[in-house]
Amino acid sequence: MARSWYLLITLVFMLYSCQSTTSAPTEFPTTTLDQKGTDAVKTAEQATEAWEATSIFQATLDVKATSIAQLTSNAVATKTQKSVDYLSTLTQIASTKSAATAESKLQATEQVQHFTDSLQKIAELGEMTLGTGELHQLKDFEKEIAKINYFNYWSTGYSGENFALETDIDYDVASDKANWFNTGCGFVFAEQGQDVFHFLKLSLDGMATLRSFNGNNRNVIMQRNYGKPALPSGQMHVFMVVQDKHVFLVINDEPIIDTNCPLIKAGDISLSLSSGINTGFGTRCKFSNTGLWIFE
Repeated sequence: MARSWYLLITLVFMLYSCQSTTSAPTEFPTTTLDQKGTDAVKTAEQATEAWEATSIFQATLDVKATSIAQLTSNAVATKTQKSVDYLSTLTQIASTKSAATAESKLQATEQVQHFTDSLQKIAELGEMTLGTGELHQLKDFEKEIAKINYFNYWSTGYSGENFALETDIDYDVASDKANWFNTGCGFVFAEQGQDVFHFLKLSLDGMATLRSFNGNNRNVIMQRNYGKPALPSGQMHVFMVVQDKHVFLVINDEPIIDTNCPLIKAGDISLSLSSGINTGFGTRCKFSNTGLWIFE
C-alpha cells in the first residue's frame, strides 16, 4: 500500500515536472498582435497623411498655376487690347494725317496752278519767259507805323535774284490828311546790306516808284501812275516779277512797270511800309494770300 502511494506520488511528481519543463506560452499575444496592427495602422495613416499632404500641395500648386495662368491670360488679354487700341489710335492718326496731307497737297497743287496761270498772263504782257521754280505760300503779314515820312521793311525769309511775287494788299491810314507821296506799301529786294537794295513803293498818291539804294546814292529807275487809289483805306492786287535783271509790275491786272535793272543781284526779299502821318496808328499795311515763286 505504501508502495502504491509512493508510485502514485512519483507519477504525480513526474507529470508536474514535465509540465514545468514545457515552454510557457508567450505572454500577452493579443497585445503583441495589437501592437503590430497598430504599427500597420500608423504606417497606413502616415502614408495617408503624406498622400493627403501631397494632394493638398499639388492642389495648391494647381490653384496657383491656374491663378498664374489666369493672371497671365488677363495680362496678355489686357496688353493685347491695349495694343489693339494703340494700333487703332495710330491708324486713326495716320488716316487723319493722310487726309490732311492729301488736302494740303491738293491745296498746294491748286496754289501752284493759280500762280502759274497768273504768271502765264503776265508773261504774255511783257518780255519775260516762264521757268521752273518753287512756290512758297507766305503767312499773312500786317504792320503799322505812326511816323511822318518814315520807311521800314521786313524780310520774308527768302532770297533770290529771279522771283515772282503775288499778293493782296489792304492799306489803311488813320486820317484823310497825310503826305500821300510818302504813304503806302511796297517791296524791298536784291538787298546786299542795310543801305544796298532795290525798293518798289506803291504810294497812295497813285504812283509806283522803283528806286535803287546804295548808301546815300538813291536813284529813281522808273516811276509810273497806277491810278487813283481809294483814301484813306482800300485794296489792291499786285503781281511783281523780277527776272534776268528785268522788273515787271502789274496792279489790279493792269501792267504798270516794265523796265531793265542792270544792278540787280541775288538778295533778300522783303515787304515794306512807308508812313506819311503820325496820327493815331499812322499807316497800316496788310499783305495776304501772298505767293512767292523763286525761279531755279
